[in-house]
Amino acid sequence: MEEWLKAIGTLAGGIGALIASIAKLIEIIKKDDTKKTDKKSK
Repeated sequence: MEEWLKAIGTLAGGIGALIASIAKLIEIIKKDDTKKTDKKSK
């Protein structure tokens, strides 16, 4: 049972890190989009 819990904990941690990295990528993409729109408006 302990090995299962450790595996689940590691998996959950990995998923959490993946979600966090995807969220950061989305923020970077949004910032790039706003920069592009600013250039177009000017």
